[in-house]
Amino acid sequence: MTGPEGDGQAVLIRAVGVEGVPTKRSTGPGRLTRELGIDLSLTGTKADLFDDGTPPPKTPLVTPRIGITKATELPRRWLIQ
Repeated sequence: MTGPEGDGQAVLIRAVGVEGVPTKRSTGPGRLTRELGIDLSLTGTKADLFDDGTPPPKTPLVTPRIGITKATELPRRWLIQ
């Protein structure tokens, strides 16, 4: 859950690096969710977050959203180059 009940919010993860998984199978939200076994049965489930203490590889590049006409100035994309 990303916000209070009744307030439509979500997080879209477009790609991750998964050790032992070919990059082609972990890029794009559809392939990524299939690879990780994420489906609609998990709707409303709180996510478990883990921190193994490894620092991120770089400071993320923060950019505005694309392909929209409203609130384009809001930083809503985080990328690691």
